[in-house]
Amino acid sequence: MKCISFIMAAVLFSVMLTGCVSREQREENRKNLLQAEKNAVSYIEEKYSFTADITNSEVESEGGLFGPTFTGYAFIDMEYNGSEFTVYIDGRTQNIDGKDDYQEEEIKSAIEDKLYEITKINFDNISMQNYYNEIKYEDMDNFHLFYNTYFNGDNLDELSDESCFYFAASCFDCEDISVLDEETMQNTFGKNAGAIYSYNKSYKDSDWYSKYKELASINDSNYEYKYGMYISEAVKYKHNSDYTYFKPIVQSYGDISYITESNNIITLNEITPEALPESLNDKYIIDSKAYSLPQSDEKIWVYFNKNNLPEKGKHSRITTSWISKNDNRDYSSTLNFEAGDYITRQLTPKNDDYYFMVIQNEN
Repeated sequence: MKCISFIMAAVLFSVMLTGCVSREQREENRKNLLQAEKNAVSYIEEKYSFTADITNSEVESEGGLFGPTFTGYAFIDMEYNGSEFTVYIDGRTQNIDGKDDYQEEEIKSAIEDKLYEITKINFDNISMQNYYNEIKYEDMDNFHLFYNTYFNGDNLDELSDESCFYFAASCFDCEDISVLDEETMQNTFGKNAGAIYSYNKSYKDSDWYSKYKELASINDSNYEYKYGMYISEAVKYKHNSDYTYFKPIVQSYGDISYITESNNIITLNEITPEALPESLNDKYIIDSKAYSLPQSDEKIWVYFNKNNLPEKGKHSRITTSWISKNDNRDYSSTLNFEAGDYITRQLTPKNDDYYFMVIQNEN
């Protein structure tokens, strides 16, 4: 079994490489690309019994510290009868040993059908991938679902044996998805990986939703917490071994909302923060009330609505403060995230006299 999980490959046009790739390498890339185009046409004819048109072709390279390394493979974009797809194939030799995403929609429909059989929910979005090739930042075109195996509608296991897939499915304001328990996910999806989300009604009030981030969330253990204000439930499953079920209890106090990773109910206290030290005072001002937390190892995610902050939080940061071991008061504004209408951050109040607030950069 070969599991491909977010393999990073930078695909570069040869014209972009003129200044950092030798003439010999450019000539080899040109020959490989021409052969890959011929191979792709033959591969599609053999697999699907039709001849497709080439619309674009690019060599594959893997970025390195001292410049790109070329694999000999290429991405051949093709079109047939209005359908656009990509073939991934070796151009170093004459062969028809390629992979393609021509059947992606059929495969996604099969996954959607399996989910419907279990949940009776018609999901609003479903996306899949088994290969990641970064072209543009956070672009769905970076994801591919490449298979050499022909999908006949009933052989998902054969596809998985070739290369396990990742999928994400979501519904908006839908019914309970807790029926997707660990045993059900394992029996249904085996060695593959999936993330299923039920979003609440508040999604309608913001343009926060990103299909790219949703699919990438399978490898982001914090996604459900970053977007916790929009998620009613979530299920994550990976490769027979890792299952999580997320159903947050959103608590609120004053102008903030918060979620504890254990769903424990905790009490915040509004306090008067100390004046910012000179190192911060000449750049920042305090934008919100300050809140203290009981000392613990509990992981807590806090959310400030940007609409309630100056300039809609454009220059705002959630900042924590505590007494260090040398009895100094320390501050940290790292690891803030923007999530739709909110800025959010994970806190762990395990230090003495710990509190948090929002500060704004005046510059």
